Amino acid sequence: MAIKVYQSQIRPTEEIGAVPTTPGMKISQEIPAAIGRASSEFLGSVKDFYVEQEKVKAETEILEKKEKIYNGDENIPGLSKLKMKHPRWKIQMKQINITKNN
Repeated sequence: MAIKVYQSQIRPTEEIGAVPTTPGMKISQEIPAAIGRASSEFLGSVKDFYVEQEKVKAETEILEKKEKIYNGDENIPGLSKLKMKHPRWKIQMKQINITKNN
Protein backbone atom coordinates (compact mmCIF):
# COMPACT_ATOMS: atom_id res chain seq x y z
CA MET A 1 0.00 0.00 0.00
CA ALA A 2 1.45 3.33 -1.01
CA ILE A 3 1.07 6.58 0.89
CA LYS A 4 0.69 9.60 -1.30
CA VAL A 5 1.96 12.93 -0.01
CA TYR A 6 0.71 15.93 -1.85
CA GLN A 7 2.68 19.13 -1.95
CA SER A 8 -0.04 21.05 -0.16
CA GLN A 9 0.50 18.86 2.94
CA ILE A 10 4.22 19.68 3.24
CA ARG A 11 5.01 22.93 4.99
CA PRO A 12 8.63 23.64 5.87
CA THR A 13 9.20 25.20 9.28
CA GLU A 14 12.11 26.49 11.26
CA GLU A 15 11.62 23.90 14.02
CA ILE A 16 14.38 21.42 14.77
CA GLY A 17 13.41 17.79 15.19
CA ALA A 18 15.82 17.21 18.08
CA VAL A 19 14.46 17.83 21.55
CA PRO A 20 16.87 19.41 24.00
CA THR A 21 17.49 17.37 27.13
CA THR A 22 16.83 18.79 30.55
CA PRO A 23 18.02 17.60 33.96
CA GLY A 24 14.55 16.43 34.99
CA MET A 25 13.91 14.47 31.82
CA LYS A 26 12.84 10.84 32.30
CA ILE A 27 12.65 7.91 29.96
CA SER A 28 10.20 5.08 30.02
CA GLN A 29 11.18 2.02 32.07
CA GLU A 30 10.48 -0.16 29.02
CA ILE A 31 13.49 1.17 27.11
CA PRO A 32 16.22 -0.19 29.43
CA ALA A 33 14.29 -3.43 29.84
CA ALA A 34 14.05 -3.82 26.06
CA ILE A 35 17.78 -3.19 25.71
CA GLY A 36 18.50 -5.82 28.38
CA ARG A 37 16.23 -8.37 26.71
CA ALA A 38 17.75 -7.73 23.29
CA SER A 39 21.31 -8.07 24.59
CA SER A 40 20.52 -11.27 26.51
CA GLU A 41 18.85 -12.79 23.42
CA PHE A 42 21.84 -11.80 21.31
CA LEU A 43 24.29 -13.32 23.78
CA GLY A 44 22.18 -16.48 23.93
CA SER A 45 22.34 -16.76 20.14
CA VAL A 46 26.11 -16.22 20.16
CA LYS A 47 26.49 -18.91 22.83
CA ASP A 48 24.35 -21.36 20.85
CA PHE A 49 26.42 -20.68 17.72
CA TYR A 50 29.67 -21.21 19.63
CA VAL A 51 28.42 -24.50 21.13
CA GLU A 52 27.37 -25.73 17.68
CA GLN A 53 30.78 -24.82 16.21
CA GLU A 54 32.55 -26.68 19.02
CA LYS A 55 30.39 -29.77 18.40
CA VAL A 56 31.28 -29.73 14.71
CA LYS A 57 34.96 -29.30 15.55
CA ALA A 58 34.86 -32.22 18.00
CA GLU A 59 33.06 -34.50 15.54
CA THR A 60 35.59 -33.64 12.83
CA GLU A 61 38.47 -34.38 15.19
CA ILE A 62 36.93 -37.75 16.10
CA LEU A 63 36.56 -38.70 12.44
CA GLU A 64 40.17 -37.71 11.74
CA LYS A 65 41.40 -39.82 14.68
CA LYS A 66 39.33 -42.82 13.53
CA GLU A 67 40.80 -42.54 10.04
CA LYS A 68 44.31 -42.27 11.46
CA ILE A 69 43.77 -45.39 13.59
CA TYR A 70 42.39 -47.39 10.69
CA ASN A 71 44.76 -46.20 7.94
CA GLY A 72 47.77 -45.23 10.04
CA ASP A 73 50.34 -42.63 9.04
CA GLU A 74 53.99 -42.55 8.03
CA ASN A 75 55.17 -43.61 11.51
CA ILE A 76 52.47 -46.04 12.67
CA PRO A 77 50.80 -48.74 10.57
CA GLY A 78 47.02 -48.66 10.73
CA LEU A 79 44.65 -51.45 11.63
CA SER A 80 43.99 -52.20 7.97
CA LYS A 81 47.68 -52.91 7.35
CA LEU A 82 48.03 -54.94 10.52
CA LYS A 83 44.98 -56.98 9.59
CA MET A 84 46.52 -57.88 6.24
CA LYS A 85 49.64 -59.20 7.99
CA HIS A 86 47.70 -61.42 10.41
CA PRO A 87 47.83 -65.18 9.62
CA ARG A 88 44.06 -65.66 9.90
CA TRP A 89 43.50 -62.95 7.30
CA LYS A 90 45.80 -64.72 4.88
CA ILE A 91 43.95 -68.01 5.40
CA GLN A 92 40.60 -66.31 4.86
CA MET A 93 41.82 -64.65 1.68
CA LYS A 94 43.06 -68.02 0.37
CA GLN A 95 39.65 -69.56 1.10
CA ILE A 96 37.88 -66.73 -0.69
CA ASN A 97 40.15 -67.17 -3.72
CA ILE A 98 39.50 -70.93 -3.74
CA THR A 99 35.72 -70.44 -3.65
CA LYS A 100 35.90 -67.85 -6.44
CA ASN A 101 37.91 -70.20 -8.65
CA ASN A 102 35.45 -73.09 -8.18
